[in-house]
Amino acid sequence: MTGTGPAGTAERVSTPRRWLVFEPVDTVAVRDGRAFDAGSNSVARVVLPHPGAVGGAVGAAYGARPGAGADRAEHGRSVPAALHGPVVVQRLDTGRWRARFPQPRVMVRDGEVWHRLAPPGDRDWDGVSSDLDGAALLPGPVGETGGWVDGAALGRFLTDPHAVARAGAAPWVTERRVGLARNDDRTARDGMLYSAEHLRPAVGGRVHGAGFAVGCVDPPDRAPADMVFLGGEGRRAQVHDWTSAGASGPLPDPPVDFGDGRVLLYLATPALFTGGWRPADADLRGGRLVAAAVGAPQEIALGRPDRRTGALTARRLLWAAPAGSVYFLDFGRDVAAAMLAAAAWHGSAFTPQHGGALATAGFGLALIGRW
Repeated sequence: MTGTGPAGTAERVSTPRRWLVFEPVDTVAVRDGRAFDAGSNSVARVVLPHPGAVGGAVGAAYGARPGAGADRAEHGRSVPAALHGPVVVQRLDTGRWRARFPQPRVMVRDGEVWHRLAPPGDRDWDGVSSDLDGAALLPGPVGETGGWVDGAALGRFLTDPHAVARAGAAPWVTERRVGLARNDDRTARDGMLYSAEHLRPAVGGRVHGAGFAVGCVDPPDRAPADMVFLGGEGRRAQVHDWTSAGASGPLPDPPVDFGDGRVLLYLATPALFTGGWRPADADLRGGRLVAAAVGAPQEIALGRPDRRTGALTARRLLWAAPAGSVYFLDFGRDVAAAMLAAAAWHGSAFTPQHGGALATAGFGLALIGRW
């Protein structure tokens, strides 16, 4: 397996990776990064848990104190050294977990026909021009696509440059609940009626539940707790120790051949690149960014809850390249360099983005393919 090294690098590591699955007992309530105040806003929006939100649940599962992930001395002792994920998984009637991934943003639909975008020509990329240092932005879906693909379909997409990853049903449905803000004495406040969104696993047929799988690199040498808090509203999740997953867990295998020196990089989780929507050239291990399909930035709200008061501390709002983004890299027919980069990146966090705890929290989980 691979892991993240010093800033701007990625290196092979031999530490073990253990997968945990967090299965919500009821609904999931993780707020997006936009400000909300009952009375001023009518709807509190919800998003799927991002790496920062699930990272807190991982620490709680191992009994770590809040904020232990920011202390390098605690890595491998009370918290894992690094996290990879979360990856959405569905629990089937057989008891097995099936992975679901955001649809790659190079997929566009014309009526009933799906098309896969790619830079035009054979190393002649003049079809789309921009002022982005020679990298072309492909006109993929604007905003959230809402599309999801299973692990087998994504695996075919990564290994076959002509494979199409069609969108399937979403693993979650949105519920809207009505709330009323209260005064300090817990009486109702006039004019403070609002609506709050929750996510509930979409069950039916063979699907009996859903959760979030997280790869824990060099985890503490003890069994995780059976139940932890996940997200807001006091919601809980059951913790499954997915020992049968092996080191790769729900992640599809990478291609074995990069004979043309071209590498496709897919983001399974949002990435916090120092260059905003794009990785820095110095982090591309000799490759050149030719084109990308990215979409709108994703808002990531971070905070550390005080278990006694419920107040959030160390709050931050970040803008991330969204999951499902696709980057086209060219190594100029240098097959050896392409294969080394693919081996270093696949299934790992793609280079430390902001340093500190964010470099090991699960942001920028990369899967590698061909184009």
